[in-house]
Amino acid sequence: LGESKLAREGGRLLAQKDMVGYGKVLNKVQAGLRDLFEVTCPEIDWLTKRATELNGCLGATMISTGRSGTILVLISRESIALYITRMEEYEHIFGFKPTWKSYSPVGKLKIGSLNNGNFSNKR
Repeated sequence: LGESKLAREGGRLLAQKDMVGYGKVLNKVQAGLRDLFEVTCPEIDWLTKRATELNGCLGATMISTGRSGTILVLISRESIALYITRMEEYEHIFGFKPTWKSYSPVGKLKIGSLNNGNFSNKR
């Protein structure tokens, strides 16, 4: 499947610390979730589209099964305030306020694999 190829490409780009390339992979994943698998919803589509319209956003995608409505937005610190403004527009359009959390990377990136429910590090 193309999604398996995207996952491998994403892992390779992360290992190479190519965040611009990784962001492009996130956008391709989101497009597949929306157009091929049809597992997103208007709210998720709106949030990811508005994120990717910002100059400081490298990519955005849904990262859950869809039931929790969780998305990952790879965005610069400088663009977070503008994205929060977009979320205020979201509340006006959809009638409820989204919740969000901000995370910053700490430490080294570890690439691993999940095999039969067991995670193993690749070095």
